[in-house]
Amino acid sequence: MKNKIKEIHNKLSSSEIQSFDSVINIHSFSSVLKDRFVSELKKMNIYWDLEPTTINKLVKNGKVNETVPNKSKLSVSETQIKNGIHIGIDLQFISDLPVVKDPWEDQFYKDNFNKNEIAHCLKKKNIFESFAGIFAIKEAIYKIDGTEKKYIKLKFSKEGKPFNSKYSISISHDHNYAIGVAALNIEKNYLNEINKINTKIDENNDLVKKLELKTISKLKKTYKDYIIYFLIVVIYLYILIKEFLFKMN
Repeated sequence: MKNKIKEIHNKLSSSEIQSFDSVINIHSFSSVLKDRFVSELKKMNIYWDLEPTTINKLVKNGKVNETVPNKSKLSVSETQIKNGIHIGIDLQFISDLPVVKDPWEDQFYKDNFNKNEIAHCLKKKNIFESFAGIFAIKEAIYKIDGTEKKYIKLKFSKEGKPFNSKYSISISHDHNYAIGVAALNIEKNYLNEINKINTKIDENNDLVKKLELKTISKLKKTYKDYIIYFLIVVIYLYILIKEFLFKMN
């Protein structure tokens, strides 16, 4: 297994490792080749958290654990407010994507593309060119807010144009390259926040109305109590006066 990992690493990485204790670092890979290496490790039931490691450590400590949390998923609003980064761009070598007979069953494609995206690419004349374009878009979005590719879902118009409700996106291909550009739809996100605020205002208004009705109801009840008390006092005084006048006569 260790020799196989070393062979795969040296094939995909820009720097070769000489031993099982040589350091493996994500900076030795392009984004596609890094994900290919991760998928190859997963085939061997090994998980890599992308921190610097060695083959010995991977084999010893890197067994896949379904409970391993995903640390890379960030919400758009958090990153938008914190970093103010709204545009992402990514360039990919089309030839870096693995050429396989069945992308439906290949670990790399299952890890980085959803079923709808795979089906879309398989309809295209140049299948892997299409995959490279979608991969570039997902990397561009990752550069905006840190959302991992498996959480980014693209849809496609009848004309085959990809779109996503949170981002304005564009893909282009030229010979050996695919490029993706994404921009966060700030206006839509602000509108969502405004709608949330308006909803809270409406909820508060409803609460105020309920409190007002409750208070008025209590006041009415108190007012009725005072009237009854007043009538009782008047009746009691009437009886006393009547008795007094009767004795006087």
